[in-house]
Amino acid sequence: MNPHASRSSLRVGPILLALSLIFTLAACGTDDVPADTTPDADIETDAGDTGTDAEDPDAEDPDAEDPDAEDPDAEDPDAEDPDAEDPDAEDPDAEDPDAEDPFCGDDLINADDEECDGDDLATETCETLGFDGGELGCSDTCGFDTSACTIDPICGDDAVNQTSESCDGTDLAGETCIT
Repeated sequence: MNPHASRSSLRVGPILLALSLIFTLAACGTDDVPADTTPDADIETDAGDTGTDAEDPDAEDPDAEDPDAEDPDAEDPDAEDPDAEDPDAEDPDAEDPDAEDPFCGDDLINADDEECDGDDLATETCETLGFDGGELGCSDTCGFDTSACTIDPICGDDAVNQTSESCDGTDLAGETCIT
């Protein structure tokens, strides 16, 4: 038996096994070939051996990126954008089609010409409007009704409204120079 023949058959055997595995996987329809079954370009064979470790120009670079592989950093075109607005969500600024137009008497201050509406006085009181006390109301035309607001009587308010006053400004309490 030739000692070179047995040595070359030992080298060819793993290559044939690796190629057989590659062809079997290719026939099964998978493009994925495990990295450990790729033939090593550095294995020498007797057939066509030039004595150099030159790489096969048709062999694939195991470190090269697969052009068909997906980029893990790429955005999925089918994924939903978390910042996108839901087309089925209701617009908070949209008017309710069933809502009535704002009007005086709907108990809501919802028109530019309304100071108040019903019991909605927009946090105003007689005091915030400059009176000393009383009960602020709202008129039928959605304006403030200050008729129940009061001013504490003082001398100089042009009204005789204290027991100590015999006159106040132009209010002479019905008296004249003759009386």
